[in-house]
Amino acid sequence: MLDGYRQPAMPVPSSSRRTRSEPRRAGPASRPARGLRRRTVVALAVVALVGAACGKDTSTPSASPVTSPTGSGTLLLGGNPRSPAADQTPPKGTNGLAFREGVLWIADLNGGQIVVVDPASGTILARYGPDQNVNAKPDDLAVAPDGSVWWTGFDIGKVASIGTDGRSTDIAAMRPGANAIAFSPAGKAYVTMAVTGDGLWELDPANPQSSREVTPTLGNVNAFAFGPDGQLYGPGFAEQVGRVVRIDTTTGATTEVAIGFAFPSALRFDTKGDAFVLSAIGGSVERVDLATGAVTPFAKVPTKRVDNMMWGPDGNLFVTAFDEPLITVISPTGDVVRTLTVGSR
Repeated sequence: MLDGYRQPAMPVPSSSRRTRSEPRRAGPASRPARGLRRRTVVALAVVALVGAACGKDTSTPSASPVTSPTGSGTLLLGGNPRSPAADQTPPKGTNGLAFREGVLWIADLNGGQIVVVDPASGTILARYGPDQNVNAKPDDLAVAPDGSVWWTGFDIGKVASIGTDGRSTDIAAMRPGANAIAFSPAGKAYVTMAVTGDGLWELDPANPQSSREVTPTLGNVNAFAFGPDGQLYGPGFAEQVGRVVRIDTTTGATTEVAIGFAFPSALRFDTKGDAFVLSAIGGSVERVDLATGAVTPFAKVPTKRVDNMMWGPDGNLFVTAFDEPLITVISPTGDVVRTLTVGSR
């Protein structure tokens, strides 16, 4: 997520920082309220059961009733919706994104919602908003090992998940600026504070009470990913220098891998294990050799403002646009295949 920054000067080489910090335990999180029965409801009957679950206090986890997402073509209970929603109002923008069983989930930060989309047509299948406990500005998304979709609430520092049974649950409350999220091969979630904050947190889905702040100073690292070597890599922008860093998830120490990017905002690996970096200034995608630090051009994104990206199950790269309902689809060879419009006006 890029909002809140003035356009910086073009980066110049600089020595990297290495930061270490003693881990600090996060405040304990209570278990979600129990006793709610799973029940199927039609899409137009979701209003009555919201109440206090949509409040702004995220100090303790909470669960919303099992309800259909707003505008859903079908109920989201144990699987993805597959039919178009009646409401095709486009999101205000596209930010973090994740694929779940071939369906594209998109965070709409400025719209305060998460939309579920057909990646071939841009048709909206469902949307999650305040009625489903998406009561913060969602910035990034990741699919957990159990199939739930985790998301970060940028404005209030919230981490929550949308379960496969349609239940929206708060996981942890951190500082404002909660940004990137990724799951390690061991199944733990890692979350950065970036743009308006800084730091790295570790969350264990099996034991939320053990969540800890790994370091309060990571170096403004945005959308990151675990590589084929099991290590965490991310794009950092500090001291007007764009770089790729390798992150020690135990200490938070960073090691510079490559340098010279124009405000890098996302790093992703393709199925071959190659790393690609998206730069917000100029909208370029570059391939990075993590062993040598060599950087080669890959693609140019035509949208005005880019934000995040993700490789799709079809082998194409999907790049989001910060303040437009658009996604640029790029082929494995770097060619722009199409521009996908999410929803319809």
